[in-house]
Amino acid sequence: MLGILGGMGPLATVDFLKKVVEQTNGENDQRHIPTVTWSVPQIPDRSRHIMYGAESPLPQLSRGILQLQSMGASIIAIPCNTAHYWYEQLSDCSDIKILHIVDAVHQQLQSLPIASTSRTERVVGLLATSGAVKSSIYQTRLSTQGWTVVTPDERAQEQIMQGIAFAKAGKTATARAIFLQEIENLKLRGVQTVILGCTEIPSVLDPDALFIDSNLALAKRCVQWFNASYNGDLVIENTAPPKTTLSKTTSATPTITAPTIESLCVPSFT
Repeated sequence: MLGILGGMGPLATVDFLKKVVEQTNGENDQRHIPTVTWSVPQIPDRSRHIMYGAESPLPQLSRGILQLQSMGASIIAIPCNTAHYWYEQLSDCSDIKILHIVDAVHQQLQSLPIASTSRTERVVGLLATSGAVKSSIYQTRLSTQGWTVVTPDERAQEQIMQGIAFAKAGKTATARAIFLQEIENLKLRGVQTVILGCTEIPSVLDPDALFIDSNLALAKRCVQWFNASYNGDLVIENTAPPKTTLSKTTSATPTITAPTIESLCVPSFT
């Protein structure tokens, strides 16, 4: 079962799930990937911690990983690029494999014509959060594979963060205009391929041969895992139904006590 640590943000999680379904070659419901999603948008902001030392999301990310394991996940995907700043710590607390989104992007880069050129020509642009850019999530990991990553200048990065905020707020047209302008700016610097390294960005852009969509790359990697693991005898164990307690006033109407959001993930939102 594929576990998805989502909510960062909610639109990016929905976009990822949609792409997983679209990339699955299933002729009926039963041939699609069984998934369980832990989508809690109240996880502290990843970039704010990296940039300014604000509250760390690591405790809640770790809790989400453990919850996915307890729900039967056998592999985990995180459709949030910046959250991969904590990839090593999350892997240490997990008993199951966590796919790395940059590795999934690298797999897609390898299919491009420039992948067979010299290292000096293997140059890609990056649109991502300030936290992802500052922590060099892409720069470091892709450099070891022979790629050079070009990042926006300070002014452009501020614009990209505004665009991401607009995307999260549902102002897709405004966000789209900002991203397209910054992509053009990267092209003026000689970049021919741009990694959409924040999963909010592809959710408001139309597909383009110029883009490497990190959400789509991760979805394709999940489908590859499923196809390699699926042996034709996929069985999902039944989970126990929620426990009910009968009201003392009537035996006809059961009451079900649901867990609160506070007990599931984060401190009280008061």
